[in-house]
Amino acid sequence: MNRGGWIGKLFGGWQISGLAQWRTGRPISFYAGSCTPGNCSGTQTQYRGTINRSARSQGITPNTTLTLAQLQGHVGLFFSPTTGLPLVVDPTLIGSDGKASSAFFTNPTAGTFGNLSLTPVDGPGYWNVDTALIKRTRFKERFGVELRLEAFNVFNNTNFSVPNSLDINSTDFGKINSTFDNRIIQLAWKFTW
Repeated sequence: MNRGGWIGKLFGGWQISGLAQWRTGRPISFYAGSCTPGNCSGTQTQYRGTINRSARSQGITPNTTLTLAQLQGHVGLFFSPTTGLPLVVDPTLIGSDGKASSAFFTNPTAGTFGNLSLTPVDGPGYWNVDTALIKRTRFKERFGVELRLEAFNVFNNTNFSVPNSLDINSTDFGKINSTFDNRIIQLAWKFTW
């Protein structure tokens, strides 16, 4: 609205903008993590003497009894039947100790590689909408004010931050431990001259 006076200042100078993001889940690799004897911490498993030297044995692909199609059907967004917490793999793939079930995943034997390829599956998808409402008003030729109301993740969708690799020997196998930000609303103003 390009009218002068207070009506133009009140109803003119408005702008709205937005950004929408939709994407598939990130590729996920499964690996048989390990560490050298005496250097293990947390959920790591001691080095198994595979084809790689001990310093390079931490990213070996495991063996699996699942076909690629079966594995893809068991990866996505699931919830633990006991805790209700989010998982990136079907709870049936997780053993009672929290590690990958040995019925589906095993460490490769010494001198061999696992039969599972790298990044065979994708995690849960991501979608987000951000918007901004902006009002610019000029008081004099040199003076003005800009008011901004911005909202990030407007629909407050829960987007899970999924790891890009899952260690079959970790007691946190398949767990999703973090999310991206929930809805954030901010108001800002700027004086110009």
